[in-house]
Amino acid sequence: MESIVEDLQPLMEEDNSDCEEYFNHALDDSSSGYDSTDVDVSDVDSDKCMMSQKASYPSKHRPSCSDVGQQVRAHVSSTKTLCESLKLILDMPEMCDVTFLVGADNTPVHGVRSILATRSTVMYQLIYNHIKKLQRQLSFGVRLTIPVHKYDAEVFRMLIQFIHCGTATITDITVTGLLCGACQFELGDLEVACWRYLSARLSSGHGETILDGSRKYKQHRKYAFIMEQNIEITEFHKAKSD
Repeated sequence: MESIVEDLQPLMEEDNSDCEEYFNHALDDSSSGYDSTDVDVSDVDSDKCMMSQKASYPSKHRPSCSDVGQQVRAHVSSTKTLCESLKLILDMPEMCDVTFLVGADNTPVHGVRSILATRSTVMYQLIYNHIKKLQRQLSFGVRLTIPVHKYDAEVFRMLIQFIHCGTATITDITVTGLLCGACQFELGDLEVACWRYLSARLSSGHGETILDGSRKYKQHRKYAFIMEQNIEITEFHKAKSD
């Protein structure tokens, strides 16, 4: 299902012009998720060249492929282990350098700010603005602490996990909060996944459970829009079944 994504204001009302230069040089891959879970070896350009060299020349006298106008290269991709390692770091507070104090209970949620900042422009602005406020007291390597009041701990922990390593678990209780967070932190992949989850669960009659987990997010700007879409999805599936 296609969703209408509205522009959201930065989390802190400050001049973020310094952030723009950084993101003008961002990586080409802007997806929120990783593109592979298996080892992939590709772009091996000259198998025939290498085979002919082995067959025709002693090892000392084998010409390089550059001698015959060819280039040898191999691209290796293994993101499964990377994702698992990045996820593991979140359970190692001593390896993290930012702690979010979430909700009324100030539940700590840890992360590595360099990873979080490069994966979400809004998270970058949040971290950068907080460092800027504390720059006279904060030195490099010192843990940064940021209060977060608009999320419960489980939802925000899952948001940090998704930003950090590209994986998240969606449930009836957390889907609305994750959707609000996906919109706020501009996580397009997670937003699409949440809408698909909502559509599937609402069509199978689990709207009441989802509503129970939604009430605490009434203060979010996206809440009214999400509720409207939920009603539309429910009515659509009801009419379809009739």
